[in-house]
Amino acid sequence: GFSADAFGFLADLRANNSAEWMNANLTRWRQYVREPMRALFTDLGPVLKAKFDPYLVLDELAIEPKFGKTLATIKKRWPDNIGPYHDYYWGAFYRVGHTKQADAQLHVTIHPERVRFGFYMGESAMDAHFRQNIQENPGPLFNLLRGLDLLNNFRFERIYPDGRREAVRIESAADLREWIITGDYNLLQDFTPVETIALGPALADRVFEAFRRV
Repeated sequence: GFSADAFGFLADLRANNSAEWMNANLTRWRQYVREPMRALFTDLGPVLKAKFDPYLVLDELAIEPKFGKTLATIKKRWPDNIGPYHDYYWGAFYRVGHTKQADAQLHVTIHPERVRFGFYMGESAMDAHFRQNIQENPGPLFNLLRGLDLLNNFRFERIYPDGRREAVRIESAADLREWIITGDYNLLQDFTPVETIALGPALADRVFEAFRRV
């Protein structure tokens, strides 16, 4: 699980986003954020693989808890005027032979103010068939979402090119077209720091259940 120190570190990183600050806080980064995320993915990977691989044939799920693979790096590829580091940290399961950026993914992301986990499809993901099917005939997916009770306790979110996130209320099949209109979208649950800390190691069970449903 994640402690209060994990959220505290990310909040401090947001306020002090520099290489000098990070170098002075590497122990906090590793102890409170990096290693708990690696432990979570180490626990989840084998269980998810056993559950999902039969549905992915001929593909299989990539589960190795390695940085640059299922686990991201916190340092930005291209530093910007905010600083050289992301103020969040994430990991994702995806298909072997693909990448997190170019495939649908099951992700866990910790921010200073929340933990988010679920299904994500980004602009660079190879989702043409999925989007086309929703645009042409959203009814079957809407019925699945309603049958799995995903319409009530999951957040449908679209993301704009400027990074702005917007919740989309799904009340009909046609609303699904609005959900995917930007090509960058999430179906997820999120917990506040207080809720996350209270779960402790049981966070893994809640993440697995969300992944299983989505």
